[in-house]
Amino acid sequence: MRRILFIWLPKLSIERHLAASAQGSYRQPSAKLDETAPLALIEAGARGIRIAAANGPARYEAVHPNQALADARARCPHLQTAPADPAADKAALLALTRWAGRYSPLVAPHIPDGLLIDIAGAAHLFGGETGLVEDILARLTRMKLTARAGLADTPAAAMAIARFAPADDTPDCILPPGEIRDRIAGLPIEALRLDDNATLLLRRLGLKTVRAVARLPRHALARRFRSKQAAMNVCLRLDQMFGDLHEAITPLRPEVRHAVRRAFAEPMLEQAAITHGLEHLTHRLSGGLEKAGLGARRIILTACRADGGAQDMEIRLGTPSRNADHIMRLFAERLETLDPGFGIDALILTAATTEPLTPDQNQLVGAGTDSFEAPSALIDRLTNRLGEQNVRRHAPYESHLPERATRPVAAHVQPQWSLRDQDISRPFRLFDHPEQITAIAEVPDGPPLQFTWRRLTRRVVRARGPERIAPEWWPSGGVLEETRDYYEIEDTEGHRYWIYRAGLYQDPGRRGPPRWYVHGLFA
Repeated sequence: MRRILFIWLPKLSIERHLAASAQGSYRQPSAKLDETAPLALIEAGARGIRIAAANGPARYEAVHPNQALADARARCPHLQTAPADPAADKAALLALTRWAGRYSPLVAPHIPDGLLIDIAGAAHLFGGETGLVEDILARLTRMKLTARAGLADTPAAAMAIARFAPADDTPDCILPPGEIRDRIAGLPIEALRLDDNATLLLRRLGLKTVRAVARLPRHALARRFRSKQAAMNVCLRLDQMFGDLHEAITPLRPEVRHAVRRAFAEPMLEQAAITHGLEHLTHRLSGGLEKAGLGARRIILTACRADGGAQDMEIRLGTPSRNADHIMRLFAERLETLDPGFGIDALILTAATTEPLTPDQNQLVGAGTDSFEAPSALIDRLTNRLGEQNVRRHAPYESHLPERATRPVAAHVQPQWSLRDQDISRPFRLFDHPEQITAIAEVPDGPPLQFTWRRLTRRVVRARGPERIAPEWWPSGGVLEETRDYYEIEDTEGHRYWIYRAGLYQDPGRRGPPRWYVHGLFA
């Protein structure tokens, strides 16, 4: 028999927002929030800005979800608001779904604020159904999450108990097997999960409880609705509630881990045999990653010994890769450190960290030779041989000033963002120090018509811009930068330049009128 536990998190959005605000970030330091003040999360919709969620003090002031913000402020002038974040709420719910896997392998998220858990055959591990429910509610309370539970034979009944049953005691939220009709019948018709129009129609007909709707003959119920589909939907919800129609729950699938395994009839002691087995696994792993469109960033080789022990060996790749020969080469350089003990009877190769493959330079010409090698492969070999901190590259850094937009980092550090994400263009060659030029513009704030650089005068035929880059609010080296207006320009010979005007005409400042500089060249 199925036993479905539903965990309702009625304040998930508000509580997640308060937790995120208290934690803060490096971009926005945390601020102490007054949790006793009315707070609402708002979102824009087809009917204007409306309330998405409200905390207890706000609800006490008659602020409720789906209410217009203007109406809410009329009832509660001191209402605090913040933008809703449905994506973050969903991510939090999915994280809780994975966490609830400790109670059962069959856990499904119920968007936007619930968990469905099939605990059949698992309750005895926690001292029975009461012990399981008390344990999960206590853990959620320690997480500072408001939760209510409902346990019944069907998902619909469990949700109805959690949302609408008046009792808060744990035993009262558990319906014994076969007692759905007796306990659910007195709940309001909102427990049937009907749409607003159907619920309103039933209430106007005087059908205010599940019992009243269930007692009505099906043919009489159909006559009260304008469409046959609406009447069938009411019957469907009744059948799901009482278990006359099976309602499936789709558990959250675990994240796919790309791993391959090979067992051997006899324990292996020779390194040649181990190498041969590893070659077979790398090609199998590469094939699986290729089908998934992924590349590995971190791969772990687990050697299972005959004495019951195991040894792990890990390699890291600077860029995602699924090249079997490259992976094998990285492992081959370290296989000598593998201790077979009394013999290795199984090998497991796991792609612990994977990412979608991104376009990259695919080959590197060897100086003075005809050989070709992928840059990422060379970086991985050097890193695994010399150490992560001894091989470095330039990665994007969050600064608006172009000359400070990159920083040297370890070659294996993956940048969190790139210039491609910002939809901006940058020159192929950026000068270490901008070179001052003499420019003539048609209007003071416009692009130059011609400019003189390195004793040659160039006439501008095309210009794009400006892209304004304001100075950082903190001075660098004691010097406060000026506002820059950047232009992409092309001269009569087809050469393209990246130039900027430092300073503003309406605010000359201490350095006098604006000056022009060449900062880079486009290909």
